[in-house]
Amino acid sequence: MDPYWLAVPVGATAAALWWRGSAVVVLGLVALAIALAGGWLAWWIVPMAMAGWLLRSLMDRRPHWVWHLLFTIWAVSAAIHVWPGVRNPLLLDGVQASAYSMPYDLYLNLDKVLIALVLLGGPAWAFARAQRWSWSRRLLVLPVVLAGVLGLAWAAGLIALVPGWPRWAWLWALCNLLITCVAEEAFFRFYLQRRLTLAWGKPLLACSVAGALFGLAHFGGGVVYALLAAVAGACYGLAYLWSGRLEAAIALHFLFNAAHLYGFTYPLLRA
Repeated sequence: MDPYWLAVPVGATAAALWWRGSAVVVLGLVALAIALAGGWLAWWIVPMAMAGWLLRSLMDRRPHWVWHLLFTIWAVSAAIHVWPGVRNPLLLDGVQASAYSMPYDLYLNLDKVLIALVLLGGPAWAFARAQRWSWSRRLLVLPVVLAGVLGLAWAAGLIALVPGWPRWAWLWALCNLLITCVAEEAFFRFYLQRRLTLAWGKPLLACSVAGALFGLAHFGGGVVYALLAAVAGACYGLAYLWSGRLEAAIALHFLFNAAHLYGFTYPLLRA
């Protein structure tokens, strides 16, 4: 079965988290059925996903460090793709954004979709989604800082200035926005930063810690890459803090990634 048959319902399921009613359940079941039929998910992923849902429900109703620890293990193991029975479809194989870019593979990360659905499928998200946006002029500083992050990455030799859209940019945009950005911001901002803020009562400290852990998650690209990712993560956290909306962090994250893809070698400069 062609994996493109799966990309549309998976993306629609993520988008449905912003719709009212049961659309997310219906679309999620359609995507699950296609993934099971195509052999991309094994049947035992269903109880594993239910375990994550149960842990999130326990954290909402009876907060305890044990539930948080178990949920973190569940989410991180999904994010680093170690779950048995998950065969994420390969959409792009060894493509290059430019002649100077490192070859790039794009996967439809079903395990990341599960993280987003579990975290944003409960009453906490329903409540947060209904809140009003807060506007602060401080938000205008964040794109400037992120532009500086790209400049530092360029100066460090991680990337090079090569403007242009590759022909597969539309598929990249779909997966990056609705899967990568939604899942990562759901975990690092809506779960981690929000929970730390509730526990410590210090929003800026929680934002800094979540940003540092976001950088640590990108340590595979090297020390400099991880430090720059930590700064970017702190910016996404400030967007969430100052606007009061997760959508601000998601949008800023995606725009930064899109600027990287359009203006520079992506994901990194070819050695």
